[in-house]
Amino acid sequence: MPTLWTWQPGRQGSGYDIFTLLWSTRLRLDCYLIRYRAGGELACEHSLLRIGPLNVFRPDLALHAVSEVTRGTRIVFSIGWKTGRAHDLPPG
Repeated sequence: MPTLWTWQPGRQGSGYDIFTLLWSTRLRLDCYLIRYRAGGELACEHSLLRIGPLNVFRPDLALHAVSEVTRGTRIVFSIGWKTGRAHDLPPG
């Protein structure tokens, strides 16, 4: 179980911190703020919704990448919900 309501170092050692807002095995749901000290503009195929800095997409289905940032901090609001349905993903 992640530590709630405190900034923790990210698990991949790539320069981000994670703040767990909600984590529930019963609801099969998690919600995080992710703070990147380096990271930039999000490029994403097939966004579900894009309004200004808000970009809603399925990271399991859409190819996405982030460009380098030379100043500032990027904060990402992430919601994960496991539906239990299998997806038609390409092999790999």
